[in-house]
Amino acid sequence: PSTAENTTTNTKTKPQSIRNLRGFLDMVNWRAIYGLNLGKGTITQAADEAAFVAKTLGDRLICFQIGNEADLYCHNGLRPKTYAYADFARDWRKIHDAVKARVPGARFAGPDTAGTGSWVEEFAQQFGSDVMLLSTHYYAEGPARDSSMNIERLLRPNPKWEDAVAKIRRAMEESKLPYRLTETNSCYGGGKAGVSNTFASSLWALDLMLQLCAAGGSGINFHGGGYGWYAPIVGTPENGFVARPEYYAMLVASRLAGSRIIGSHLDVTDANPLFVAYAFKDAQEKVKTVILNKDAGKNLRLTIAGRAQRVSVQRLISPRLDDEQDTTFGGASVGGDGAWKATHVEHAHTANGSAECLIPAGSAALFELD
Repeated sequence: PSTAENTTTNTKTKPQSIRNLRGFLDMVNWRAIYGLNLGKGTITQAADEAAFVAKTLGDRLICFQIGNEADLYCHNGLRPKTYAYADFARDWRKIHDAVKARVPGARFAGPDTAGTGSWVEEFAQQFGSDVMLLSTHYYAEGPARDSSMNIERLLRPNPKWEDAVAKIRRAMEESKLPYRLTETNSCYGGGKAGVSNTFASSLWALDLMLQLCAAGGSGINFHGGGYGWYAPIVGTPENGFVARPEYYAMLVASRLAGSRIIGSHLDVTDANPLFVAYAFKDAQEKVKTVILNKDAGKNLRLTIAGRAQRVSVQRLISPRLDDEQDTTFGGASVGGDGAWKATHVEHAHTANGSAECLIPAGSAALFELD
């Protein structure tokens, strides 16, 4: 993506682009959610494109989305200032029906809004039987030029996001549909230097992923690419690749794959909103706990209560929250080829099944209890 806040460049998706996408998906063994142009495209164009995409991507296609952040159309000139959910719903239905006529087996997700507001709940109520997935976007900060968009703000709880999560949960419960955060990152418009590319972004991203898991979300897509400040991986085949701090958050989360989240309670004397804990059980009923200390100046010492005889610890650390290149997890960094293997696994002191642990200021740790 461009690192500019806005871009007025119009591009056309050509058939070769879709073929290239299929080649990429095959190479990395991914599947895709494909967006159809509601902002500027026509109904006929959307149906024609959907037919070609469905044929070309085949089983690599998860579903279609119609429109991108349509709740902003009234602000960015794509629709009149009066454009509201009812207008979007009418436009969405027209393209949905046209695509279904061309591709009877087509599946859909939505509303893919910039913020949730009431749109995700209204969409779930109106189109719950027409979609397989609910989706929205979320950016923690922006615009980048605003000096208040900094590390401190990034790591604080975001009331707007907490309100959005409550609406998402209601929409999921009422519609019985899964939800995916289909586009997110730290600061919209490609990120902010000194914030989006720092270790702070790793703590933020890890917390976001686990928040979403706790809310019952089914997945998350971080926006990136090129050399954008918030891209988790940067580089080129010619010059090699580098894992940015945010990538390490995904690495920690990958250690929880196949686990289910369970109830946890963080009881500390200092009720600091920057102290956060999540607990999981894997398929073998082993408990795994992630504890984050997003406070830049306070260490967190606590006891993990349980029945563990042995507690291993892998730390997500960096010298400073604003450090850009010294992040490690389990004592190791990610290689240019993507390889990673922990080189330092601690073992916490245990007594009567509980483990004493210290989470230094501005760090996180993954505990595995045996």
